[in-house]
Amino acid sequence: MKKILFLLAIAVTMIACQPPKEGYTLPDPHDVIMYEVNPLVFAQEGAFNVIANRLDSIRALHVNVMWFMPMYEQGVLKAKNSPYCIRDYKAVNPKYGSLEDFKRLVDLCHKKGISVIMDWVANHTSWDHAWINDHPEWYTHDMEGNIIWPATTNWEDVADLNFDNPDMRLAMIDAMKYWIKEVGIDGYRCDAADFVPYDFWKQAVDSMRAMPKRLLMLAEGKRADHFDAGFDMNYSWDYMNANRDVFQRDSSAIKLLQTDYMEYDTIPQGKVKLRFITNHDEAAGHSPVEEYGGVRGSMAAFVETIFLRGGALLYGSQEVAYPERLNFFHWKPINWMSNPEVYNEYKTLLTLYNKYGALKWGQLVAYPADDVMLFEKRYENQNFLIVVNVRNREVSAYIPKEWQEYLAELVGTFVLTFLGCGAAVALGCGQDTASIVGTAIAFGLAVVAMAYTIGGISGCHINPAITLGVFLNGGISAKDCGMYMVFQVIGAILAAAVLAGIVATDPAAVITTATGANACTYGAINGLIVEIVLTALFVLVVLGATSKTNGATNNFAGLAIGLSLILIHLVGIHFTGTSVNPARSIGPALFQGGKALADLWVFIVGPLVGGAIAACIWKCIKPEEK
Repeated sequence: MKKILFLLAIAVTMIACQPPKEGYTLPDPHDVIMYEVNPLVFAQEGAFNVIANRLDSIRALHVNVMWFMPMYEQGVLKAKNSPYCIRDYKAVNPKYGSLEDFKRLVDLCHKKGISVIMDWVANHTSWDHAWINDHPEWYTHDMEGNIIWPATTNWEDVADLNFDNPDMRLAMIDAMKYWIKEVGIDGYRCDAADFVPYDFWKQAVDSMRAMPKRLLMLAEGKRADHFDAGFDMNYSWDYMNANRDVFQRDSSAIKLLQTDYMEYDTIPQGKVKLRFITNHDEAAGHSPVEEYGGVRGSMAAFVETIFLRGGALLYGSQEVAYPERLNFFHWKPINWMSNPEVYNEYKTLLTLYNKYGALKWGQLVAYPADDVMLFEKRYENQNFLIVVNVRNREVSAYIPKEWQEYLAELVGTFVLTFLGCGAAVALGCGQDTASIVGTAIAFGLAVVAMAYTIGGISGCHINPAITLGVFLNGGISAKDCGMYMVFQVIGAILAAAVLAGIVATDPAAVITTATGANACTYGAINGLIVEIVLTALFVLVVLGATSKTNGATNNFAGLAIGLSLILIHLVGIHFTGTSVNPARSIGPALFQGGKALADLWVFIVGPLVGGAIAACIWKCIKPEEK
């Protein structure tokens, strides 16, 4: 079982898996979350209607493009029941439903915010396609004049088309336009694109893009000229093969990073490689559960594949961890409720992927290692660190220094919130003098403990007001300021969640508050003033005690700060419960709800204003550095 598989992200603990908004808009290729539909995993007969009934579950994965495998009328002569053996480019396979059924399905997809692309099989037709008799010159012939199957393949069930014939080209393009005009599809996934000449793709794509409709064009292949021909995306075959080397043959994870850079170095800027761990071709040989060493291994491969770079693809059945190979020539029933926990994990991961631009197209910063995929994605104010174990065993990973700092702030704020608020809950803070004193001491000692634990890593801010004060005094960068605050809030939320869970099991333990949330005893304005003043005093102590110019007390800064926090609490508990720390207030308020949530703005605005005031005061009075 994979021992390490986690995604550490901005506000990951706060994300709600909200259903995607409905309304049809063709996504940018960089934003694509594609779902491959094999009708034969949905139903043996009437698949169009069955798929329509599953659209909500598919859309909940934040899918915005559905790729339908060939649903055209299949050939019979020399056929092997392959959906890629096309008898009529302008007719649907009757076992899937009628043309009207498919039109309704496309319309329903659009209403639910899902674009539709169809598989287009340009390279060959069935042996009983009408063109065979009507236009034999449209096919490739051997020296004896016989129509042949595609060279260098074993595809004996199909006849190879001759792209030197201009009339065949025009007929092909006409058929492609038919589905756009008559059914309203949004583009094509073009099968065996590497087998088809560049100039045909250029001619066909240009002709379709001249129509008054935006299209998404995906090439099954890896030729660089696909993009010059007008395709938006092509296949990331090399990355998938590198994944196999890493997961199956214990190759270094560095190979994945090297392959990623190699693939993107060979395509024009702004174009996209479609990334996947399986599709219909791959699943016909092995399920991803088999290929990657179990369910956890397949999820590990999915995370590093999708979040590294490129468009995302899910093959229908992947989201329920179907354990067996799927021969797409034949019907295979799928129990869509077999693994709800896996489905929910995919939904959570794709919610993150959809919500944060950094994960889709942010700047990639890699930290090469043999046994883990460790990389960062950056975009504007979003920073994500992704760590994935690619081995079926425990491994070690060294977190980059700046992320060590962020994690330290998360841990420190967790400890402060859990111990301080936990004491408030346990002691029934506010009922008597002893409970107030005990709570104040708990908060102060928690700061002292963390100061000597993580002070050498992050400086032990564990408080957005302190972080703001340090930033305004030039102590940290804007990026670190934002990241510190985010991780402080995450730490506080986690602590409040644990505390709320404990209290929920013993209602008798709740005395005045279930989570140690703050409250304005004498109204919001009075509470705001108290929080501004107390925070300004507290942050001023922090800035002074930790200043490089204050050598006399610097070694004892943690003790001085902890004692001052005790004093601050002794004064402020009666008025506000004492916040002086937005993170410490946000976490408990989210679980307390009610008035705590309504008054939360006081405990965000007040401490931040107080921290800014302290920074200004310190700038005025701090001694010059020697």
